[in-house]
Amino acid sequence: MPFTTEFPNFQVYQAHNAIMVGLRADGSDTLDFYLRARQEIEQISGLTGLRPKAWECYRPLWYFAFGDESLVAS
Repeated sequence: MPFTTEFPNFQVYQAHNAIMVGLRADGSDTLDFYLRARQEIEQISGLTGLRPKAWECYRPLWYFAFGDESLVAS
């Protein structure tokens, strides 16, 4: 992360057929998998000041908040 200049594009992978199901990471068929991934990514990138922008991603993990920070303009 110290060399990253933009927040990485993380996307939720949706399997539409049996072949795609075989390409998913173990456990990625549960909500807990994505919540844990989100928390770990927030912890790793939190101090960088980089934040996700939902409009830049297709099926992002963040829409309204990054940790305790709002991503929605007031």
